[in-house]
Amino acid sequence: MTHAGSAHPAGATGPGRGGAAEEPSSLRERKKLRNHQALHEAARDLVLERGLADVNIDEICARAGLSPRTFFNYFPTKASAVIDYASPRVGPEVQQRFAERCDAEGLLAGTCLLIALTLPHDRLRSKDLMSHRPELAPAIHAWMAELRSSILATVASRADDATARLAVALVIAALSVAIEQALPDEGERLAASLLTTVRAMQALRD
Repeated sequence: MTHAGSAHPAGATGPGRGGAAEEPSSLRERKKLRNHQALHEAARDLVLERGLADVNIDEICARAGLSPRTFFNYFPTKASAVIDYASPRVGPEVQQRFAERCDAEGLLAGTCLLIALTLPHDRLRSKDLMSHRPELAPAIHAWMAELRSSILATVASRADDATARLAVALVIAALSVAIEQALPDEGERLAASLLTTVRAMQALRD
């Protein structure tokens, strides 16, 4: 996976530093990304094989070929290493697109786009992980709760708190209705699919 972003050193070079000084930063970043991926893959494979309770951090690090003391530089828990989702947040580019969509098409359309752009692209993998290892469900649900809070804070920047909560609840309900379908991964297409479902739900109310 490529969702987690904990291994991104600044690597800036100051005035008067030549190209040779930039290479170590690039090498350090590549090394951190390799370590991150190795730990994630080792944790995922071991937990899928044996279950979360029967795997320890020393074993994960041994399979990854890394020292146990390095584990917590990348992940806070075994479950987080298996899931490998970055801390949920809505970045400034997504916030801007949300605001533009709200201005053009309204709050519900903006919220559909916001959720479509913020969901993990491989969300079906989470469902697969939970089906094979239900003990991972609390970690995945906790991450989703953080994501919902981040989304709600963004929507609340365009509406009062009650309206924002209703908009988020409605779009998440639409997502739940459509989750069993082959939803498109691409943000705009997923947003359009969610908005279609929201409109259908509204029509039922009428």
